[in-house]
Amino acid sequence: MYVDRQWRGKGAGRMAMQELIDESRRRGMWKLLSRVFPENTQSLKLLRTLGFREAGLY
Repeated sequence: MYVDRQWRGKGAGRMAMQELIDESRRRGMWKLLSRVFPENTQSLKLLRTLGFREAGLY
């Protein structure tokens, strides 16, 4: 998921990810996977605050 530069830092990414998580739960999904480059520290931080954990590295 990508957020346009003008919307970064305003909660748009968090809101979109939270809705994805909520909708996945409603549909009975119990696991979401994400691939994020290690240097994308802002995305990694956001995902951690939403309950994701690092399971490995490519």
